[in-house]
Amino acid sequence: MSLFAAVLALTLCVGVILIVALYRGLRPRGKGLALSAAGLLAVAAIALLPLPGHGSFTLLGEVLWRAAGDLVERAQAPRDALRLRRAPRFAGTLPHTPEGSPIDGWQRVAVGDAVAWLDTRSGLIFGASLFWTAAQALPALDAAKAACQARPPRGFWALPDAAEMILFEQAGGARHLPHARQGSVYALWQPDLGIELPQYHVGPEPGFALRCVARSAGAPENGFSQADLPLEVWNAQQLRRLRQ
Repeated sequence: MSLFAAVLALTLCVGVILIVALYRGLRPRGKGLALSAAGLLAVAAIALLPLPGHGSFTLLGEVLWRAAGDLVERAQAPRDALRLRRAPRFAGTLPHTPEGSPIDGWQRVAVGDAVAWLDTRSGLIFGASLFWTAAQALPALDAAKAACQARPPRGFWALPDAAEMILFEQAGGARHLPHARQGSVYALWQPDLGIELPQYHVGPEPGFALRCVARSAGAPENGFSQADLPLEVWNAQQLRRLRQ
């Protein structure tokens, strides 16, 4: 311990001498410059302060660096875990057959005996509205997701993410697709918090209708989320929602 005390005292003395010398040397060029340089040197000196270890020394800066890295990893862990939970969102690309020619980027497609619409810009396929017939007026997130997943072919459909509904509106989906006048529900994925929240939009008529989404070969494997949209687009859409 005496050796450690000697090393610590020597480090402090050398650091103080260098800081004072640097400040005095730069003081004629300006007090602000001298204080800034001396402050940076002081931070460096603190980072080099030795801490006792198991038969050796550890620098304080190294300890702080490792602690910062641990905080980053802990913050990233919920985000990575949620990505894993969302990974099987779609069973694959939805089998579909084009019908007619695209109009303003929208392609009508046949999915078995049903009709859906492909947004050729995003590669997403939107189905016809499914009216919510459950007893409760407000669809729970898990129940809404399960309703879309059960749509045939099972597993190829999902409840839209908030970002996918923004793409739907930007592409003019409300104009080109049969649009229910009931409210809508979709998911808001927040990886920073490690949670997924329901988002509701109230329509002019009572009740809710689900607009399920699937993917073609042109869409990302997991679909779209907030991270895929420019920040200004996301913020503008949230402001419009608040005004409605």
